[in-house]
Amino acid sequence: WFLTCEPPLHLNKPTLEEIKQYRDESDQFYGAPESFLQTHLGVDLPYPQHLVVFEPLESLMNELKGYHECQRFFNSYFHWDSRRNGDVIVYCRD
Repeated sequence: WFLTCEPPLHLNKPTLEEIKQYRDESDQFYGAPESFLQTHLGVDLPYPQHLVVFEPLESLMNELKGYHECQRFFNSYFHWDSRRNGDVIVYCRD
């Protein structure tokens, strides 16, 4: 599975306020990553064999039991979106 960022197509003629309040799955995750994983991982999202994250989530992933870092790739030194800074890290299920 992947985090989604689908537009609010389920809203029929949404108001501007409804559009502003809409939070896709990636917004929900980045709003509270640890809580999102505790709520969904192993419940409505299966435990994947691999998790791929950007470096800002490294400390969170190091606390996640059952996974270890198995690969790291250079991504960038700088990025306009701070959530995508640094390396891309692959975690493998133990």
